[in-house]
Amino acid sequence: MPWNSCQRRLKLLVIVAILPALVMIALSELVLAQAPEPAGHPFALSHSSLTDPAIETRVEALLKQMTLDEKVGQLAQYSSGAPTGPSAGNADYPNMIARGEVGSLFNLDSAHAANEYQRIAVEKSRLHIPLLFGLDVIHGYRTTFPVPLALASTWDPSIVEKAARIAAQESSAAGVRWVFSPMVDIARDPRWGRMVEGAGEDPYLGSVMARAYVRGYQGKSLGDKESVAACVKHFVGYGAVEGGRDYNTAEISEHTLREIYLPPFSSHSRRQRFADEFLQYAQRITGDREFVHLDADSAQRVGIPRPGCKRLDLRRRTGGPWNCAGQSRCGSKGNRRGR
Repeated sequence: MPWNSCQRRLKLLVIVAILPALVMIALSELVLAQAPEPAGHPFALSHSSLTDPAIETRVEALLKQMTLDEKVGQLAQYSSGAPTGPSAGNADYPNMIARGEVGSLFNLDSAHAANEYQRIAVEKSRLHIPLLFGLDVIHGYRTTFPVPLALASTWDPSIVEKAARIAAQESSAAGVRWVFSPMVDIARDPRWGRMVEGAGEDPYLGSVMARAYVRGYQGKSLGDKESVAACVKHFVGYGAVEGGRDYNTAEISEHTLREIYLPPFSSHSRRQRFADEFLQYAQRITGDREFVHLDADSAQRVGIPRPGCKRLDLRRRTGGPWNCAGQSRCGSKGNRRGR
């Protein structure tokens, strides 16, 4: 067979092989284009509210007044409702709050109780620092929406943003100003039940949907009485656990980490600011701005198998500074026992 004929057949085979993929990509872009992310969306207002020089000055001045115990207290979070995290047992929360030993409470969904705890914090604690109330608001608060995996199946970020906005309005009315959502972990093993909390297996779709959630939750300004702080979770690689077993080990190469698991997280850090600032606060206290401190589980999931608290250099892992922050998983210290 002549060489030119072979070349023509080879080109035809290549075209036939990649044409379906190109069609699918074009269709997916078309579907997302029907509900584009709003140009010039006023999320920049939320970003600026987190980096307002006047607020930064007040925070720095407050930190200088705090004792070490008060700093530790601000980093302490307890569950005051359902037992899904660390609890102080039968401890006296009102007195602990008055002594500055509690920074945030979660699983509290009563506006009356939240107001009472808040009154103690701002009136009786030495520095009058308000409490932060958080809750797992995964797919709605009072109004129940389809699970995140189902919402992602719409390929319509505007629907997700509207659902998140309604959830923000309802949860803020109950005193909850911090929601543990969206879950942006990429999940490709159907045996892992928590994949229902995210957008599935595609990093691009996951990034688009996650940004829609954050826009809905945080709105134009975190100072708005109907806005809540979003918490992008969990940590990169959490969805890659072996055997679909929650909190299990994960083996992730550098290439897979960058191409698959990091994009939904980095899209927030670079394009819009989410409000979960707890590790940044910890970095202010320790003076360490280069690294994010990980619990043993998170370190193990990104290829640091040794026990104890290790450091992951986000600058090296992402090829540039994210200027982001986060929080360690609740109960991680206790879960290390016996491993």
